[in-house]
Amino acid sequence: MEFADSFEKTMLEETLAKLNVTEVLVCGMMTQNCVTHTAISKAEKYSVCVLVNCRTTVDEMIHNIAPHALSTRVKIVPSGEVL
Repeated sequence: MEFADSFEKTMLEETLAKLNVTEVLVCGMMTQNCVTHTAISKAEKYSVCVLVNCRTTVDEMIHNIAPHALSTRVKIVPSGEVL
Protein backbone atom coordinates (compact mmCIF):
# COMPACT_ATOMS: atom_id res chain seq x y z
CA MET A 1 0.00 0.00 0.00
CA GLU A 2 1.29 3.45 -0.88
CA PHE A 3 0.64 6.65 1.01
CA ALA A 4 0.75 10.31 -0.03
CA ASP A 5 2.33 11.31 3.30
CA SER A 6 6.07 10.62 3.47
CA PHE A 7 5.76 10.01 7.21
CA GLU A 8 3.14 7.27 6.86
CA LYS A 9 4.53 3.73 7.27
CA THR A 10 8.16 4.95 6.99
CA MET A 11 11.05 5.53 9.37
CA LEU A 12 11.22 9.23 8.47
CA GLU A 13 9.93 10.56 11.79
CA GLU A 14 12.25 8.31 13.81
CA THR A 15 15.20 9.37 11.66
CA LEU A 16 14.41 13.06 12.09
CA ALA A 17 14.04 12.60 15.85
CA LYS A 18 17.45 10.91 16.09
CA LEU A 19 18.96 13.87 14.23
CA ASN A 20 17.08 16.43 16.39
CA VAL A 21 15.52 17.98 13.29
CA THR A 22 13.07 20.82 13.94
CA GLU A 23 12.54 22.12 10.40
CA VAL A 24 11.36 20.11 7.38
CA LEU A 25 11.69 21.35 3.80
CA VAL A 26 9.20 19.73 1.43
CA CYS A 27 9.49 19.47 -2.33
CA GLY A 28 8.59 16.96 -5.01
CA MET A 29 6.06 15.66 -7.45
CA MET A 30 2.27 15.88 -7.20
CA THR A 31 1.91 19.13 -5.26
CA GLN A 32 -1.77 18.49 -4.57
CA ASN A 33 -1.07 15.03 -3.19
CA CYS A 34 2.33 14.01 -1.80
CA VAL A 35 3.73 17.49 -1.15
CA THR A 36 0.52 18.71 0.49
CA HIS A 37 -0.07 15.62 2.66
CA THR A 38 3.52 15.47 3.85
CA ALA A 39 3.61 19.19 4.62
CA ILE A 40 0.44 19.33 6.69
CA SER A 41 0.78 15.99 8.47
CA LYS A 42 3.53 17.22 10.80
CA ALA A 43 2.99 20.99 10.72
CA GLU A 44 2.26 20.97 14.46
CA LYS A 45 5.49 19.13 15.27
CA TYR A 46 8.00 20.72 12.87
CA SER A 47 8.54 24.07 11.25
CA VAL A 48 7.51 23.07 7.72
CA CYS A 49 8.45 24.95 4.55
CA VAL A 50 7.26 24.00 1.09
CA LEU A 51 9.83 25.03 -1.50
CA VAL A 52 7.53 26.65 -4.02
CA ASN A 53 9.94 26.39 -6.95
CA CYS A 54 10.88 22.76 -6.23
CA ARG A 55 7.56 21.04 -6.82
CA THR A 56 5.38 20.12 -9.76
CA THR A 57 2.21 18.38 -10.80
CA VAL A 58 0.38 17.36 -13.96
CA ASP A 59 -2.02 20.33 -14.04
CA GLU A 60 -0.93 23.98 -14.04
CA MET A 61 -4.07 25.20 -12.28
CA ILE A 62 -3.60 22.75 -9.39
CA HIS A 63 0.11 23.57 -9.34
CA ASN A 64 -0.78 27.24 -8.75
CA ILE A 65 -3.67 26.70 -6.30
CA ALA A 66 -1.98 24.23 -3.95
CA PRO A 67 0.59 26.63 -2.41
CA HIS A 68 -2.15 29.15 -1.68
CA ALA A 69 -4.20 26.48 0.11
CA LEU A 70 -1.16 25.37 2.11
CA SER A 71 -0.09 28.89 3.05
CA THR A 72 -2.42 29.01 6.07
CA ARG A 73 -0.73 25.92 7.58
CA VAL A 74 2.95 26.04 6.52
CA LYS A 75 5.52 28.45 5.10
CA ILE A 76 5.76 28.70 1.32
CA VAL A 77 9.18 29.93 0.23
CA PRO A 78 11.45 29.86 -2.83
CA SER A 79 14.45 27.58 -2.38
CA GLY A 80 16.80 30.58 -2.62
CA GLU A 81 15.36 31.99 0.61
CA VAL A 82 16.23 28.95 2.70
CA LEU A 83 19.36 29.30 4.79
